[in-house]
Amino acid sequence: MCLPLPSPPRSSTYRDTQLIHMAPPALRVAHLMDELLEWLATTDLHPSVASAFVAFMLSTVNAALIEGLNPSFSLSDNVSEEMSEKIISCSEAERAVLNLLNIRPDLSAKALADELAVSARTVERYLQSLQQKGKLLRVGAKKGGYWQVKSL
Repeated sequence: MCLPLPSPPRSSTYRDTQLIHMAPPALRVAHLMDELLEWLATTDLHPSVASAFVAFMLSTVNAALIEGLNPSFSLSDNVSEEMSEKIISCSEAERAVLNLLNIRPDLSAKALADELAVSARTVERYLQSLQQKGKLLRVGAKKGGYWQVKSL
């Protein structure tokens, strides 16, 4: 008995109007496939688990290719590129700042500097960069206010 093949996933997944997941731009597919094959060659996961993950990733690649071949299928590559840049544009140090502020939103730049073993000025640059990227918001006054992490 033959089962029907599942339809390919849409390249973007929404919950109401909120974007939950977006496939990478079609231009990145070759690079991402190389990374997937490299991972597959080095993973310690059980073969059945690894194959399930690879099947999922291939369906995502399929969605990205469909979008690349038919731009009206979903969001444009330009929007996808912009969102990809926002997702991956944080440095390790900026991620460390976000993680600390997620746990203790009342930390000052000086306290962050002490935790990270860098200067207060360096932390101020990280904070400014994270605010510009929309990942961090200052709520309230400089003294007595707190940091709201928008996304990690």
